[in-house]
Amino acid sequence: MENTSTAKAINDHKLIVASLNNIGSTYFAQEKIDRSLDAFFEALEVQRSYLIKYFGGQPQQDEMAAGLTREIGAVLTTMLQTLNNLAYVHDFMDDKSSSSFFLDTASSIEKTFHANESSSICKTTEQIVEM
Repeated sequence: MENTSTAKAINDHKLIVASLNNIGSTYFAQEKIDRSLDAFFEALEVQRSYLIKYFGGQPQQDEMAAGLTREIGAVLTTMLQTLNNLAYVHDFMDDKSSSSFFLDTASSIEKTFHANESSSICKTTEQIVEM
C-alpha cells in the first residue's frame, strides 16, 4: 500500500512540476519575465520540498530504497530541466552571473546523483558560451 501511495505522489509531483515549467515557458514566450521566473521558482520549490518530504536526507540500503533511489533520479531529472529554464531566462535578461549559478547547480546535481544526461543543459551552456 505504501508503494502505491508513493508512486501516486511521484506522478502527482511530475504533473505539477511539468505544469509549472510549461506555465513558466508560456510566460517567457509572452515576454512576461517576472511571471516566468515565479513559475520556475515555484517548480523548484515543489521539487525541493518533495525530495525532503519523501526521501529525507539519505537513501536506505534495502531493496525498496533501491527503487526509491531510481525515483530520486527521475525527480532530479525534472529539477535539471527547471534549473536549465532558470538559466535560460537569466541569460535572456543578460544576468550571466545568475545564469551560470543555475547551470553550475544543475551540473553539480547531475554529477553527484548520476541523473540522466540532459542535452538541454548542454545546449544552453553552449549558447551562453557563444554569447
